[in-house]
Amino acid sequence: MTSAALEAPRTDDERRAAVQEAASRFYRRKTLYSKLFLGATSLGLLIAFIPLFSIIYNVVRNGISYITWKFLTTPPQSPSIFHKHQIGGISNAIEGTALVFGMALLMSVPISIMVAIALYESHGRVMGALRTLLEVMIGMPSILFGIFIYTYVVERMHFQLTGLAGSLALTVLMVPLMSVACEQALRGVPAVLTEAGLALGAKKAQVMRKIVLRYALPRMLTAIMLSASRGIGETAPVLLVIGSTYVANWNLMTSQTTLTTLMYNIIQSFYNYQRSEVWAIALLLIVVVFVLNLASRIIVARLNRGHR
Repeated sequence: MTSAALEAPRTDDERRAAVQEAASRFYRRKTLYSKLFLGATSLGLLIAFIPLFSIIYNVVRNGISYITWKFLTTPPQSPSIFHKHQIGGISNAIEGTALVFGMALLMSVPISIMVAIALYESHGRVMGALRTLLEVMIGMPSILFGIFIYTYVVERMHFQLTGLAGSLALTVLMVPLMSVACEQALRGVPAVLTEAGLALGAKKAQVMRKIVLRYALPRMLTAIMLSASRGIGETAPVLLVIGSTYVANWNLMTSQTTLTTLMYNIIQSFYNYQRSEVWAIALLLIVVVFVLNLASRIIVARLNRGHR
């Protein structure tokens, strides 16, 4: 007989005790590994949050003192040697951002939804190539969209820099990301719902409008808000095509100034006090993006509650 056979437990109680001991050792080992991985993950998360919190802290600390009603509602002014603190406000940039970004959102949302539906319903090579093109466009440098609009819009308008050109640049930027994300939201709809609608005699258009789109609406809104958050903070696409103005106006066919382009312009100022104004604009952009994301989560939570 082998040594293993001699050492094997002979009674049921001994076998049960051996199994429990082996299970206990296995459980302790799994628990230790779990705690190690949890600790490493927590440490990595903490390391990732340190620069994020540092950036937010510095932006708030340096920019909060500028945020006043006068700063938000007055146009910018040019400081001089004798009046270095005469910088005015950013009302023109707030108006320009609302106008340019709002028009871009109005154009990109319906286009993205139609493209997402086409990608969802079609499975041919053409739509496959279109999906690949959109995914490639998501990873392209954003300044290329500004160059594209400058070449095919601004030059053909006799080099007139307008807010409309900026809206078109942001539209081209947001449509790929928004379309791909909306398509994924549509593909998340259970097939049984579509099959049930078709089995009841509804047309495909009715099933899409009344079942698929309604079920996917929360995820689509999230995709739209995330794309909007990216678009509102972009500088490169609009810097080349919208020009600059110190006067707030609501005409898309004239030059406009957005918050991001104003930051780029004043960072080149000779006056330190005016350059410090960039912190306030950065803080305002952070607040806007935070509000957009918070609003999307609230809307999605209420829509999901309705589905239940």
